Order: sequence, then C-alpha cells, then structure tokens
Amino acid sequence: MAQTCSACGGAGTIPSHLQPYGFKRNAGMGMDVCKSCNGTGKVRGAGNEEDARSSRPPKTLKVVWFFGLTAAFFAGVLQPLPTDWFINAVVGFVVFGALAGFMWEHVPYGRLILMIVALLILSLFGFAIYRAETGQLN
Repeated sequence: MAQTCSACGGAGTIPSHLQPYGFKRNAGMGMDVCKSCNGTGKVRGAGNEEDARSSRPPKTLKVVWFFGLTAAFFAGVLQPLPTDWFINAVVGFVVFGALAGFMWEHVPYGRLILMIVALLILSLFGFAIYRAETGQLN
C-alpha cells in the first residue's frame, strides 16, 4: 500500500501560489498538479508498484530493434528493391520495425506470433552457424 504524498496531503493538487516557479500543470481554480506525486496523491518510490512499472522501458522497444535489425540485415543482403543495399536496409528496418511494434501492441495474438517468428529466426541463424562450422555449407 502506497503512502499519501506529504506535499499535497493525498489530494494530488496544490494551490498555485505554493508552486510559483518552474513547470506547472494547471488543475483548475487556482490549483496545480502536485510535482511531488505527479497528481496521484501517493508517494513515489520503491514501494509504489505503479511508479516502478512506469519507470521501466517498454518491451516494445526491444521487439522493434530485434525485428528491425533482422529485416535490415536481410533486406540489405537480398536487395528486394532495385536500389543500393543501404537504402534497402534502412527501408527494411523502418518498415518491419514499425510492423513489429504495431503487432506487439495492437494485434490480439501479435505477441505470440512475433515470439514464434523470433524463435524461428534465431534457430535459422543457429542452423546456419552450425552448418558453417561443420563445413556442410557448400
């Protein structure tokens, strides 16, 4: 259980004349959002689960980077567009990174689909490395 904020007394707002300088968010009728608790009325810190959850980076970013870099590698090597390899890699990174981020956040089974595809990509890389190390590649 989070403790109430000592600056605003748990209300989440504070009179405007008590925060005269700096960045302020208006809460109406001469009140501003409390800077200490950001309007939640609860103390920030390790005991507050919501703040601990919101301070972590989103997992979507990792998914976007993984699929974006993988697509950039494949698009740069395979060159699906009739342009330079660098342009192909940038387009592959942007398109597939955005697609992976959208699927992760908005498609109902998108996370499961992306996890399966990521497992297949990693197993493909592992199989190619194994074949190269054992001399079976060519």
